[in-house]
Amino acid sequence: MRSVLIKNSELLVDKRDNFEYYDPEVKKIIKKIKKCKHEKLGKLAKLIYRYPTFYGLKYLNEGIWVVKGENVIDDRIQKLGEDDYISKSDASRFPKTILQENDIVMSVRGTIGKCAIVPKELENKAIINANMIRIVIDESKVNPKYIHSFLVSDLGQKILQRQSTKAVQSTITVPFIEDIDVPIPDNSTQNEVIKLSRKAYEFKKEKIKEANRIFDSSKKMIDKIIVKEGLTVDEKKLAKEIVSNKS
Repeated sequence: MRSVLIKNSELLVDKRDNFEYYDPEVKKIIKKIKKCKHEKLGKLAKLIYRYPTFYGLKYLNEGIWVVKGENVIDDRIQKLGEDDYISKSDASRFPKTILQENDIVMSVRGTIGKCAIVPKELENKAIINANMIRIVIDESKVNPKYIHSFLVSDLGQKILQRQSTKAVQSTITVPFIEDIDVPIPDNSTQNEVIKLSRKAYEFKKEKIKEANRIFDSSKKMIDKIIVKEGLTVDEKKLAKEIVSNKS
Protein backbone atom coordinates (compact mmCIF):
# COMPACT_ATOMS: atom_id res chain seq x y z
CA MET A 1 0.00 0.00 0.00
CA ARG A 2 1.37 3.40 -0.99
CA SER A 3 1.53 6.46 1.20
CA VAL A 4 -1.48 8.02 -0.56
CA LEU A 5 -1.64 11.56 0.73
CA ILE A 6 -2.26 14.13 -2.00
CA LYS A 7 -5.16 14.17 -4.41
CA ASN A 8 -7.30 16.59 -6.40
CA SER A 9 -11.06 16.83 -5.89
CA GLU A 10 -11.88 14.44 -8.77
CA LEU A 11 -9.58 11.74 -7.42
CA LEU A 12 -11.13 12.05 -3.96
CA VAL A 13 -14.61 11.03 -5.14
CA ASP A 14 -15.66 7.60 -3.83
CA LYS A 15 -12.10 6.64 -2.81
CA ARG A 16 -11.70 4.20 0.08
CA ASP A 17 -7.92 3.73 0.42
CA ASN A 18 -7.28 1.82 3.67
CA PHE A 19 -4.80 4.30 5.15
CA GLU A 20 -6.20 7.51 3.75
CA TYR A 21 -9.93 7.09 4.07
CA TYR A 22 -9.98 5.93 7.67
CA ASP A 23 -7.20 8.16 9.05
CA PRO A 24 -8.73 11.48 10.20
CA GLU A 25 -5.30 13.17 10.18
CA VAL A 26 -4.95 12.45 6.46
CA LYS A 27 -8.44 13.72 5.67
CA LYS A 28 -7.60 16.98 7.49
CA ILE A 29 -4.33 17.36 5.54
CA ILE A 30 -6.10 16.81 2.19
CA LYS A 31 -8.48 19.70 2.95
CA LYS A 32 -5.48 22.00 3.56
CA ILE A 33 -3.66 20.88 0.42
CA LYS A 34 -6.69 21.42 -1.82
CA LYS A 35 -6.60 25.13 -0.89
CA CYS A 36 -2.85 25.80 -1.25
CA LYS A 37 -0.87 27.37 -4.12
CA HIS A 38 0.83 25.28 -6.84
CA GLU A 39 4.27 25.51 -8.40
CA LYS A 40 6.05 23.76 -11.27
CA LEU A 41 8.58 21.16 -10.12
CA GLY A 42 11.20 22.78 -12.38
CA LYS A 43 10.88 26.02 -10.38
CA LEU A 44 11.33 24.14 -7.10
CA ALA A 45 14.47 22.28 -8.19
CA LYS A 46 18.07 23.45 -8.43
CA LEU A 47 18.84 20.55 -10.77
CA ILE A 48 16.95 17.83 -12.66
CA TYR A 49 19.60 15.75 -14.38
CA ARG A 50 19.81 12.61 -16.45
CA TYR A 51 23.09 11.41 -17.89
CA PRO A 52 22.59 9.52 -21.19
CA THR A 53 25.15 6.74 -20.79
CA PHE A 54 28.21 5.44 -18.97
CA TYR A 55 29.57 3.87 -22.15
CA GLY A 56 33.00 2.27 -21.73
CA LEU A 57 33.12 2.47 -17.92
CA LYS A 58 34.71 -0.38 -16.02
CA TYR A 59 32.41 -1.83 -13.37
CA LEU A 60 33.94 -3.00 -10.06
CA ASN A 61 32.98 -4.95 -6.94
CA GLU A 62 33.47 -1.91 -4.69
CA GLY A 63 33.79 1.85 -4.96
CA ILE A 64 31.02 4.32 -5.88
CA TRP A 65 27.72 2.45 -6.00
CA VAL A 66 25.70 2.72 -9.23
CA VAL A 67 22.00 3.09 -8.26
CA LYS A 68 19.56 1.59 -10.80
CA GLY A 69 15.77 1.45 -11.01
CA GLU A 70 15.70 -2.02 -9.46
CA ASN A 71 17.44 -0.61 -6.36
CA VAL A 72 14.35 1.50 -5.59
CA ILE A 73 12.09 -0.79 -3.58
CA ASP A 74 9.04 0.45 -1.63
CA ASP A 75 10.16 4.08 -2.15
CA ARG A 76 13.56 3.41 -0.56
CA ILE A 77 17.06 2.81 -2.02
CA GLN A 78 18.21 -0.73 -1.26
CA LYS A 79 21.22 -2.83 -2.23
CA LEU A 80 20.47 -6.16 -3.92
CA GLY A 81 23.72 -8.00 -3.22
CA GLU A 82 24.93 -8.04 -6.82
CA ASP A 83 25.33 -4.33 -7.47
CA ASP A 84 27.66 -2.41 -9.80
CA TYR A 85 30.33 0.03 -8.63
CA ILE A 86 32.71 2.39 -10.41
CA SER A 87 35.95 4.00 -9.27
CA LYS A 88 36.06 7.43 -7.60
CA SER A 89 38.05 8.80 -10.52
CA ASP A 90 35.41 7.63 -13.02
CA ALA A 91 32.62 9.04 -10.84
CA SER A 92 34.38 12.42 -10.65
CA ARG A 93 33.99 12.72 -14.45
CA PHE A 94 30.19 12.89 -13.93
CA PRO A 95 29.76 15.22 -10.90
CA LYS A 96 26.07 15.94 -11.61
CA THR A 97 25.21 12.25 -11.19
CA ILE A 98 26.84 11.92 -7.74
CA LEU A 99 24.13 11.70 -5.08
CA GLN A 100 23.83 13.97 -2.04
CA GLU A 101 21.60 13.74 1.03
CA ASN A 102 17.94 14.63 0.30
CA ASP A 103 18.33 14.29 -3.48
CA ILE A 104 15.39 12.50 -5.09
CA VAL A 105 16.12 9.71 -7.55
CA MET A 106 13.50 8.54 -10.04
CA SER A 107 13.42 5.70 -12.55
CA VAL A 108 12.66 7.10 -16.00
CA ARG A 109 12.92 4.05 -18.24
CA GLY A 110 11.20 0.68 -18.02
CA THR A 111 9.29 0.82 -14.72
CA ILE A 112 8.72 4.56 -14.61
CA GLY A 113 8.20 6.68 -11.53
CA LYS A 114 9.88 4.65 -8.80
CA CYS A 115 11.15 7.36 -6.45
CA ALA A 116 13.38 7.44 -3.39
CA ILE A 117 15.04 10.10 -1.28
CA VAL A 118 18.81 9.77 -0.74
CA PRO A 119 19.78 9.11 2.90
CA LYS A 120 22.82 10.77 4.53
CA GLU A 121 24.84 7.53 4.50
CA LEU A 122 24.87 7.51 0.68
CA GLU A 123 26.13 11.09 0.28
CA ASN A 124 29.06 11.11 -2.20
CA LYS A 125 29.02 7.29 -2.16
CA ALA A 126 26.50 6.59 -4.94
CA ILE A 127 25.78 7.65 -8.50
CA ILE A 128 22.75 7.24 -10.80
CA ASN A 129 22.85 5.19 -13.98
CA ALA A 130 21.39 6.23 -17.35
CA ASN A 131 17.86 5.02 -16.50
CA MET A 132 17.53 7.31 -13.48
CA ILE A 133 17.06 11.02 -12.92
CA ARG A 134 18.56 13.01 -10.06
CA ILE A 135 16.38 15.81 -8.67
CA VAL A 136 17.99 18.37 -6.35
CA ILE A 137 15.26 20.37 -4.59
CA ASP A 138 15.81 23.98 -3.51
CA GLU A 139 15.26 23.58 0.25
CA SER A 140 14.64 27.30 0.68
CA LYS A 141 11.41 26.79 -1.33
CA VAL A 142 10.12 23.37 -0.23
CA ASN A 143 11.08 20.31 1.83
CA PRO A 144 12.55 17.57 -0.45
CA LYS A 145 10.86 14.89 1.68
CA TYR A 146 7.51 16.53 0.97
CA ILE A 147 8.20 16.44 -2.79
CA HIS A 148 9.11 12.76 -2.44
CA SER A 149 5.81 12.12 -0.62
CA PHE A 150 3.98 13.87 -3.46
CA LEU A 151 5.75 11.89 -6.20
CA VAL A 152 4.98 8.51 -4.59
CA SER A 153 1.35 9.42 -3.88
CA ASP A 154 -1.43 8.16 -6.16
CA LEU A 155 -1.70 11.58 -7.81
CA GLY A 156 2.08 11.87 -8.37
CA GLN A 157 2.23 8.38 -9.86
CA LYS A 158 -0.75 9.05 -12.15
CA ILE A 159 0.94 12.22 -13.44
CA LEU A 160 4.21 10.38 -14.13
CA GLN A 161 2.46 7.52 -15.92
CA ARG A 162 0.38 9.93 -17.99
CA GLN A 163 3.45 11.94 -19.02
CA SER A 164 5.58 8.95 -19.94
CA THR A 165 6.18 8.58 -23.69
CA LYS A 166 5.51 5.28 -25.35
CA ALA A 167 8.49 4.21 -27.42
CA VAL A 168 10.08 0.78 -27.74
CA GLN A 169 10.52 1.13 -24.00
CA SER A 170 8.56 3.63 -21.88
CA THR A 171 10.53 6.65 -20.77
CA ILE A 172 10.03 10.14 -19.34
CA THR A 173 12.02 13.28 -20.10
CA VAL A 174 13.39 16.14 -18.00
CA PRO A 175 11.03 18.77 -19.54
CA PHE A 176 8.01 16.65 -18.55
CA ILE A 177 9.27 16.39 -14.96
CA GLU A 178 9.95 20.14 -14.84
CA ASP A 179 6.34 20.77 -15.90
CA ILE A 180 4.72 18.74 -13.08
CA ASP A 181 2.37 20.92 -11.04
CA VAL A 182 2.94 20.48 -7.29
CA PRO A 183 0.67 21.76 -4.48
CA ILE A 184 2.84 23.64 -1.96
CA PRO A 185 1.26 24.00 1.52
CA ASP A 186 2.94 25.81 4.45
CA ASN A 187 5.98 24.24 6.17
CA SER A 188 3.93 22.85 9.04
CA THR A 189 1.58 21.01 6.65
CA GLN A 190 4.54 19.72 4.62
CA ASN A 191 5.97 18.22 7.83
CA GLU A 192 2.61 16.61 8.64
CA VAL A 193 2.52 15.04 5.15
CA ILE A 194 6.06 13.67 5.64
CA LYS A 195 5.13 12.24 9.05
CA LEU A 196 1.98 10.57 7.70
CA SER A 197 3.86 9.24 4.69
CA ARG A 198 6.37 7.60 7.06
CA LYS A 199 3.49 6.23 9.13
CA ALA A 200 1.93 4.64 6.03
CA TYR A 201 5.29 3.14 5.06
CA GLU A 202 5.80 1.58 8.52
CA PHE A 203 2.20 0.30 8.47
CA LYS A 204 2.82 -1.37 5.11
CA LYS A 205 6.10 -2.88 6.34
CA GLU A 206 4.40 -4.42 9.38
CA LYS A 207 1.58 -5.86 7.25
CA ILE A 208 4.05 -7.44 4.82
CA LYS A 209 6.08 -8.86 7.72
CA GLU A 210 2.95 -10.38 9.26
CA ALA A 211 1.79 -11.78 5.89
CA ASN A 212 5.21 -13.39 5.35
CA ARG A 213 5.14 -14.90 8.85
CA ILE A 214 1.73 -16.47 8.25
CA PHE A 215 2.78 -17.67 4.77
CA ASP A 216 5.97 -19.32 6.08
CA SER A 217 4.13 -20.95 8.98
CA SER A 218 1.34 -22.15 6.66
CA LYS A 219 3.91 -23.76 4.40
CA LYS A 220 5.41 -25.67 7.31
CA MET A 221 1.95 -26.82 8.40
CA ILE A 222 1.09 -28.04 4.89
CA ASP A 223 4.38 -29.94 4.73
CA LYS A 224 3.58 -31.63 8.05
CA ILE A 225 0.04 -32.51 6.94
CA ILE A 226 1.37 -34.04 3.69
CA VAL A 227 3.81 -36.30 5.57
CA LYS A 228 1.13 -36.96 8.24
CA GLU A 229 3.07 -35.44 11.13
CA GLY A 230 1.10 -33.95 14.01
CA LEU A 231 0.80 -30.17 14.41
CA THR A 232 2.03 -28.45 17.56
CA VAL A 233 -0.40 -26.51 19.77
CA ASP A 234 0.91 -23.20 18.35
CA GLU A 235 0.50 -24.45 14.78
CA LYS A 236 -3.09 -25.53 15.47
CA LYS A 237 -3.78 -22.07 16.91
CA LEU A 238 -2.29 -20.39 13.81
CA ALA A 239 -4.29 -22.70 11.48
CA LYS A 240 -7.48 -21.67 13.31
CA GLU A 241 -6.49 -17.99 12.96
CA ILE A 242 -5.89 -18.35 9.19
CA VAL A 243 -9.25 -20.12 8.64
CA SER A 244 -11.06 -17.51 10.70
CA ASN A 245 -9.42 -14.63 8.76
CA LYS A 246 -10.45 -16.18 5.44
CA SER A 247 -14.04 -16.57 6.58
